[in-house]
Amino acid sequence: GRRRLMTEEAVPAPAVNVKELPEALAEIVTRCLQPDPKDRFQTTPELADALAALDDFGIPLPPSTRVDIPEWWPVIGGKSMPRAVAALAISVLVGIPAVALSLYFGRGPAPPPPQPAPLSVLVADFQNNTDGAIEAGVVEPALGLALEQASFVNLYPREEARKLLAQVSPGSTLDLQQARLLAQREGIKLVLAGSVSKTGSGYEVTVNSVDPVLGKILATAQATARDKDRVLQAVTTAGTYVRASLGDRRATPGDLTAQETFTSSSLEAASTYWRAQDLLNNGKYADAAPLFQRATELDPSFARAYASWAVASYYLGRPDETERLYKKAFSLVGKMTEREKYRTYGTYYLTVARSYDGAVQNYTKLIDLYPADRVAHGNLAMAHFYLLNFRKAVEEGRKAHDLYPSSPKLRSNLALYAMYAGDFATAKRQAEELIKIDASYYRAYLPLAMAAIDESSPEKARSAYENMATTSAAGKSLAALGLSDLALYQGRYADAVALITPAIDQDTKLQNKKGLANNQLLLAEAYRGLGQTVKARATVAKAVSAGGDEAMVLPAARILLSLGREADAKKLVSTLNNDISGYSRVYARVVDSEIAMRNGATGDAVDSLRAGQKIADLWLTHFVLGVAYVEAGRYPEGLAELETCEKRRGEATALFLDDVPTARYLAPLPYWLARAHQGLGLKPQAVDEFTRFLSLRPTPGGDPLAVDATRRLAALRQTIS
Repeated sequence: GRRRLMTEEAVPAPAVNVKELPEALAEIVTRCLQPDPKDRFQTTPELADALAALDDFGIPLPPSTRVDIPEWWPVIGGKSMPRAVAALAISVLVGIPAVALSLYFGRGPAPPPPQPAPLSVLVADFQNNTDGAIEAGVVEPALGLALEQASFVNLYPREEARKLLAQVSPGSTLDLQQARLLAQREGIKLVLAGSVSKTGSGYEVTVNSVDPVLGKILATAQATARDKDRVLQAVTTAGTYVRASLGDRRATPGDLTAQETFTSSSLEAASTYWRAQDLLNNGKYADAAPLFQRATELDPSFARAYASWAVASYYLGRPDETERLYKKAFSLVGKMTEREKYRTYGTYYLTVARSYDGAVQNYTKLIDLYPADRVAHGNLAMAHFYLLNFRKAVEEGRKAHDLYPSSPKLRSNLALYAMYAGDFATAKRQAEELIKIDASYYRAYLPLAMAAIDESSPEKARSAYENMATTSAAGKSLAALGLSDLALYQGRYADAVALITPAIDQDTKLQNKKGLANNQLLLAEAYRGLGQTVKARATVAKAVSAGGDEAMVLPAARILLSLGREADAKKLVSTLNNDISGYSRVYARVVDSEIAMRNGATGDAVDSLRAGQKIADLWLTHFVLGVAYVEAGRYPEGLAELETCEKRRGEATALFLDDVPTARYLAPLPYWLARAHQGLGLKPQAVDEFTRFLSLRPTPGGDPLAVDATRRLAALRQTIS
């Protein structure tokens, strides 16, 4: 049984032994030490409740400020401490050995229970009562970082909250009232609000945990800073108290003394950093980069500033600077939280290194540690996506969406992942739901257009793109690409030229280099389809001179090759072989194989494609391999490859995994399936596939495949009849 401290005589009231001991605390200690067991506290939770009713000075708290928290974590004055610490405090006050009280309480605290279930939290704007000494917008993100040390905390992004607020209440700030309304709308369980105030020569930080529905203050945490530069440490301290009140068993007094070193030692550096982060979140990389640089100048050990600066540099196309900044950030990982460390490595794997297996391992570990981390689930989905595991991408994308069902970006990602997976029904449903919520979210129209193409409803696809064009400048640019792609899919080359020409003018004015390069390549394809080879070659040259990534080099090289410019295609694709990341080497194998096929070296073509598939099993490698087998008369192998393409047709909707529509790559698939069936003597199947192909080309025009399909179909029908 439990061992207890045994006494024969009543113990004097401790107030006699310790001067100025608060009366309420003295009563608790006296009751603990009564000789008759029935006069003592009968259970440890009963003692914990008595201690929880006192503030820092041993004075009874008002009933409204008392907090219900897990049994294993008693509270003193709104500040949490383990039961063993409470026992030690009492033992010091009354002057008896701590071990004696620990014997009374048992052999030690019971094992802590599992961490609580995921809890969604929104940090509202704080009241800033510092007369400008503390810049607005600094306290809130610092508090959020402190809270994210709890594995179960699911922090709602404040930038998303502000965007939602702008939609429902333009001009409003994210104060407590508005934060409560948003929390109720989004199903967020807890709102944190409070203040930072000047008190004499120091500062006081107060954090209230608020029930968003009832508006009731569930807990209050306070911390003080003796000067301005210690305010962020005070915020961290208050955040640790909040974590403890929520049941985080890792929020110990040791955390408080360490002061969670991820915050900058410089308040000015932190202020500069958060201004830059807002710009980064809104895609303003050129504006963000110098502010991140300034933050590192103010605090050279500010690890998170180097990491975010690296992200901005990456999107600005500065690879050497990006590498240098990431190396610096990695050298300072000790100044990051555990979450931030994994997030930083994950971003590096996904962008600079393009090591997608490494990203999967990194984010899987992050989810093991922090199951409620929306960023981890979202980026793990992206890593699976780049590994072409679209089923897993949908799975993780759904988990991220379930954590924040109102996020347009997460729902859009889920729709797009389903589109790539070939699950057009899910893609369409998610896109339609998103458009109901936010009709201006232009990317939502892409899955709708592709679902319509899959249903053989080109008019619905055209309507989706036309609606996309009304949303924004970015939407108009992508819609122009989509409409042009649809025209090429249907063999309407002259229409494609008419659509692309004004789009090129628009992208030139907007300095949209990626959109411009894509449109020029589409125009070159249209000219090739019209037999205007000189214009096609000149247009490809314009696209190449503008520069671009592998998604531009591959189609440019293939167009040149189809125009008989083999040397130019080889020269262009040679740049891909030097890139060890991404899919560059696979794209190089595709072009090499097509060159070999043109020269009658089918074996070399097959070997090149098989080597590419070992690097990445892309849809395009199966398609080109299927064509190679059919042209070589190896129809069983060709049919197998082309049927794989049919099953994985979702991947070809945006072939370069960049959400830029490429349905035109699907157009010749039925033709080659028909050729494979015809070669195997499967005449009815060949007729069906030729008919399907020609339904896209009602007027063959100058399309050699359409002309050949028309001839073959007529011959097949004669033999069948």
